[in-house]
Amino acid sequence: GSEYRANPNGCRALLFPLATCYSLLATAFAGTIGTTTADILKVNIGPRPSAMGGAFTAVANDLNSFNFNPAGLQRISFSQMNFAHYSSVSDIRYESFAYAEALGPSRSIGLFSTLRHMPPIDNENGNPAVKAGDIFIGVGYAQALGKASPKGRRLRIGGNVKFVQSTLGGVSARSFALDLGFQGERVFKKLDVGLAVLNLGTPMKFIEESDPLPMFIRFGLGYPIPIGKVESQLALDITKPMDSMIKVDFGDETWLFD
Repeated sequence: GSEYRANPNGCRALLFPLATCYSLLATAFAGTIGTTTADILKVNIGPRPSAMGGAFTAVANDLNSFNFNPAGLQRISFSQMNFAHYSSVSDIRYESFAYAEALGPSRSIGLFSTLRHMPPIDNENGNPAVKAGDIFIGVGYAQALGKASPKGRRLRIGGNVKFVQSTLGGVSARSFALDLGFQGERVFKKLDVGLAVLNLGTPMKFIEESDPLPMFIRFGLGYPIPIGKVESQLALDITKPMDSMIKVDFGDETWLFD
């Protein structure tokens, strides 16, 4: 079969079209604050990306890839599984599950789910409290585009398909969503890049009112810096939510032990 090997000029040339693509998408999907629903999709669950300030698009390489950049799922080299419980403000609780399997050296597949428990909403008008909750379930797939170059340059693509349901007072709204991601590893010397479009899907309709899903566009950079015998991973994310302003996140990760 044919073999793809990234070359320095070709990989370097990716930076401009990726940045241009991000800018065009951010402009095309600009909305106003408060115009989206299913805000469970806005919660980036995961201790590792949270510790990095949410800067994870270019460096995603584990189960957290499902929520940040599905292309990063290809970087797992063995089966991974995670169960997690998170407690938030106002007695809101999250339960999450994720599993991924490497299908050889260039492909990975997985599934994930997050459930949000919320306390009943008190109407304060004598009527019974309203129950509310959300869940999403998805499957993801990622693949490398050819083999890595001798200097470690490699391109990846990935995607998720998700089912989302929100319940409020006995009424449920449902939607399907798609996530798309790209990663370029070592595209310019040691620089990694990532681009992801999350929550492309159908509007959710409660009775008569319909609202779009909270789409995100994420562009990220990653750069490793050696510190003695260990390596520190710097990461930068520029995120444009559909219903709010551009956000810039910066993080650093240093592994003291392998």
